Formats: sequence, structure tokens, C-alpha cells
Amino acid sequence: MAVLDHAIAKSVLVDRRRTTERLVLRAPQPSDAEAIVALLNERRIAENTVRIPHPYSLADAQAFIASANTNEGETVFVITRKSVGVILPAQKLTFDTAAPEKMELVAGRCRVKLPGANAAREFAAGQSFDVPGQSSFEIEALEPLHYVCHFG
Repeated sequence: MAVLDHAIAKSVLVDRRRTTERLVLRAPQPSDAEAIVALLNERRIAENTVRIPHPYSLADAQAFIASANTNEGETVFVITRKSVGVILPAQKLTFDTAAPEKMELVAGRCRVKLPGANAAREFAAGQSFDVPGQSSFEIEALEPLHYVCHFG
């Protein structure tokens, strides 16, 4: 039973999030890979660390994410930024992204055309969508849309 208790305690610790008004502290996830590469593929970073190679590739980031929180006694978190906002029904808006973003819809409905998509897709409260970094997306609020955008 002690092994089961330890496994449960570890999974709770790994899944725990800390959120402030502007930041989220959470376990790394696959959608973070592009942002991790953008931040760590810098020679000065590698020169000041022991475990970060240079150049830092997408494969390196994916391996890091896959191994995060699997070692006994080691807990890995990432810090992300977030913004909260409202989009009122109007014309389509286009947003550019520098880093990957995750849009969580709190209330309302919208149509979104994501990069590479042929058509817009409808999303509603309780759903989310991911937008790659260095891209843009179109959004049209069908009713007042309340969202939380996680980025960086």
C-alpha cells in the first residue's frame, strides 16, 4: 500500500498547478516544445548550464518533456504567462503569435481559423484550442467571448 500511496502523492504533485493573476506554474506538456526550443537554443544559455546542449533542437525539447517528472525526487515545472480578455461580436479579428498559445474559452462561442486549416471551426465555453508560435489565427466571436490565453 505504501507504493500506491507514494504513486498517488507523486501524481498529485506533478499535476498540481499554481496560478496567479499573470502566471501559471505547471508541468511541461508536448505543446510547450516549440517555446522551449525558442528559449533554450541560445549558446549563452548552454554555456551556463550543465545539461542543456547547443544547438537545442525540437527533439531535445520533446525528450525533456517526455522525461520530466519521471525521476524520483525531481519535480519539473514551467512558468507560463496568461492574459484574460473579452471579445465582443463584430468582424473577424486576426492575431499574430510569437510563442505558442493555448486559448481556453470561459464563456461564449466563436469561430476560429487556425494556421493551415481550410475552414474555420466553432468553439464554445469549456473548450480550448492551441495556436503554434510564429503564426496567426482568425477569430470571430458569435456572442460575447470570455477567454484565458496562456502563452510564452
